[in-house]
Amino acid sequence: MEYTGSTIAVYNDQNVAIECDIVSMFENEDTGKHYMVYTDNSTNDIGESNLFVVSFRPDLEEDKLYPVETEEEWNTIAPFLLNLKKVLDEHAAKAAIEPTGCSPSCCASCGSSCGE
Repeated sequence: MEYTGSTIAVYNDQNVAIECDIVSMFENEDTGKHYMVYTDNSTNDIGESNLFVVSFRPDLEEDKLYPVETEEEWNTIAPFLLNLKKVLDEHAAKAAIEPTGCSPSCCASCGSSCGE
């Protein structure tokens, strides 16, 4: 992983870098683990962006991402992910209404930095 602001380079199985956009980062206050939600900007069968969730250790100098492996861990982060989906859906709906993208108030409410 290489972190450069709002993007990261994630390496696939063939060690080819794929530039991905960081959607959100958060800390699970109960466990102290840090998570990153990112997209490679691909879409699924119904046109929604594919999102990926990984954990990371900000206290270490190594840039390593860790998969979310257990059902228990997924259950602890599910409320945040559901809220994030709601915010992203609202942002997309507002962006569809605005002729030049989203409004500044939209970006302030969802935390986006599109600035339109």
